[in-house]
Amino acid sequence: MIGLDIGSSVVRVVGLERGMSGQFVLAHCGSERLQPGWIMGDSVEKMIEVATSVKRAVAQSGARTKNVVMALPSSAIVTKTVNIQADLNDNDFEAQVESEISSYLPWALDEVNIDYVKLNPVIGTGEVEVLVAAARKDKVEEWQTIAEAAGLKVSVLEVGAFVRARMACSVSLANLTEFHESDGPLVANLDIGSVSTNLQVYQSGILIFDRDLSFGGSQLTNLIESHYGLSATEAERKKRSRDLPAGYESSVIAPYLANTALEIERGVQFFHSSSGRQRVSKIILSGGGACITGLSRAVSSQTGIACELASPFDGMTIKSEQVNKRLRREAPAYYFAAGLAMRRFLA
Repeated sequence: MIGLDIGSSVVRVVGLERGMSGQFVLAHCGSERLQPGWIMGDSVEKMIEVATSVKRAVAQSGARTKNVVMALPSSAIVTKTVNIQADLNDNDFEAQVESEISSYLPWALDEVNIDYVKLNPVIGTGEVEVLVAAARKDKVEEWQTIAEAAGLKVSVLEVGAFVRARMACSVSLANLTEFHESDGPLVANLDIGSVSTNLQVYQSGILIFDRDLSFGGSQLTNLIESHYGLSATEAERKKRSRDLPAGYESSVIAPYLANTALEIERGVQFFHSSSGRQRVSKIILSGGGACITGLSRAVSSQTGIACELASPFDGMTIKSEQVNKRLRREAPAYYFAAGLAMRRFLA
């Protein structure tokens, strides 16, 4: 299986293998830009165009498998941990799961697909903790339709929060010794997408906070568009190619970095005020929006917290020089796709 990450502005593909000694090998990697308006929020407006871009990204990656792991938009899924009587038969247990999750859903039960996994016994109660996920059927079908139109088959539909947690605990943050220490310091991961940013905070390798923030890398595109009088498509192209006039760094990049660093500081402050936890000691930036030169320095300066870019492929063997060259500047952008690809080994 390969990881297929469909964002609002780009499709990314990652394929992982296991080496002889058990280490991960990055075997496949590819991407394809999406035009503005093809995906609006969590709605796919141009199904055929998006599917064609998916097909191109997979072809660029060199992957031959047709099986993919994808993640549903966060707005299309609800997850909750509930307690259920452990000695119920399968039918009654499932009915109780549906009854428990229904009170948390903004949709009718017949509009969702429900899956669950039993976790730990609740000592002294005869109950068991159950992690439940309920996903909108129309969004499940939409993602499956895109994959099928691209000649692919969806093997797993994931929950985005779990994908990021998998990456944090297995690769990107796990090389921090203190990350797994009992009562260790707090580590924040900000995954910066095009229109939104996901903030997760971990302590001792456990996810303790997860929230979507309403800012992303498209704000830089908007600044270029308004400052130079360009169309959205042209502004995005010039941002990627860095084909912009002299003074771009001071007139556009500097304000963008300052504003993004301020938004990140507000997100971290919200975590502190809402949780009452100790101060975050390290910030890790991932996602396509993290690849702007100077952002980690700006965040560190604004927050007073050590900040660095995620390295999702640290410790992995890179199978080809072509893949290695593509990742030299964009590795943090493949953070989520790598987490999807990892499902094959770590489920």
